[in-house]
Amino acid sequence: MTTFSKEEIEDITRFKTSLMNYFEPRFRGLPNALQAMLRSGILTGGVSASVFWHEIPNDYDIYLTNETDIAIFKTMIQQPEVLKLVKDVNPKYHVAVEIDGKLVTANAVTFTNNVQVITCLSANARKNFDYLHCMPYVDLKDWKIYISK
Repeated sequence: MTTFSKEEIEDITRFKTSLMNYFEPRFRGLPNALQAMLRSGILTGGVSASVFWHEIPNDYDIYLTNETDIAIFKTMIQQPEVLKLVKDVNPKYHVAVEIDGKLVTANAVTFTNNVQVITCLSANARKNFDYLHCMPYVDLKDWKIYISK
């Protein structure tokens, strides 16, 4: 197990606080059942680098815990109160969508609040991730950050 210096721990703590400040407001307005599901996943992707460099994240990639959650989520987005929160497809965006006019693809669903739920893989696939580019991730259940030194 690698240990971090006092300064590194302070930097990580500041990073975690900043990340929470960017991310937590994204849950406002989401139905409770959807919030609960998303809070059981992991947050990963470019958001960590953006927050680290004090940039506004483009999106917030969430991987759900397992294949069962993904199946439930795909049913959940069919509900009108959830579907209205999904981004409309930009006409310049050339991708096959699963729900006409909405940014629901075979790989992900993108909400208007820039939360992107990845549906092609679950958090269980984390061990097969591209660790070079996406190493940091946050377990949203307890806000535990997994980051390499």
